[in-house]
Amino acid sequence: MGGKRIDVDKIALKDLYLIKGLSTTQIGALWGFSSTFIYDKLIKAGVAVRSKSEAVKLACKQGRINKWGEFSPHWKGGRRIVRGYVYLLKRGHPYADKNGYVKEHVLVLEQKLGHPLKANEIPHHLNGIRSDNRPENLIALPKKGEKGHHGYLVMQAQQERIRELEGVLNACPRF
Repeated sequence: MGGKRIDVDKIALKDLYLIKGLSTTQIGALWGFSSTFIYDKLIKAGVAVRSKSEAVKLACKQGRINKWGEFSPHWKGGRRIVRGYVYLLKRGHPYADKNGYVKEHVLVLEQKLGHPLKANEIPHHLNGIRSDNRPENLIALPKKGEKGHHGYLVMQAQQERIRELEGVLNACPRF
């Protein structure tokens, strides 16, 4: 006993795949079939199916994705944590690393200040917790001078006290 045979419009299929550049997943969603079913129909219709790298390049060109990362099984939506710092994918940002990631606290502080960080400004977490990127926890300090980056080390005792007080505050019952 064979399964039910489903015919698809080969001309429309070729048009969607070759001319409009839709993926097998998109065509499947449009017609109510799986991407595997569409792939099989393309092969049977004699269409040279795109390789994964070709599909990614086309998706990038169409603006549907930014880059390869979204196809990786390790993709976390453009967010990663390294040594306690949260990094966000922001290609083209002046402080982006070679992979296009920027420390989240830089982005939050720039938004808080209303301008990009200047060359002489360094962002700091008031409570010393690298992943606590709330605007009220971030300040920009000058790189040089008495109150600058190295002067900030004097504030470490204050940071410890801030952490202690936040712990007390969070332990208090709220009404």
